[in-house]
Amino acid sequence: MDAHTKKQFQMEANDNEKETISIGRFDFSKVSFEKAIKIVRDEMNKKGWLVIDEIGPLELRKEGFHNVIIQVLKSSSSQLLFVVREGLVDKVTELFELEQFDLITKEKLKEL
Repeated sequence: MDAHTKKQFQMEANDNEKETISIGRFDFSKVSFEKAIKIVRDEMNKKGWLVIDEIGPLELRKEGFHNVIIQVLKSSSSQLLFVVREGLVDKVTELFELEQFDLITKEKLKEL
């Protein structure tokens, strides 16, 4: 979803998709990923929050949002919120060389 315009679009590939990105049992639309990446690039230097949901196995394979995440980390003026599966936090922080971040777990959210 483009949070700025509130327009939603499907990331999962449909049967007519010619180009897909596959991970496990999921097939994602390459066109939809390109659209989502364009949204991130368009928003990355605006004030406020930039949320990427989620950074996962595709990005660890250097696909999906991988390249735009690197761009965001180098030049974004936004406040960043990355959603990462708990079991992948160490791999994601290592891959993207994240040193300063706040980790908010489900347990922490319950405390808030």
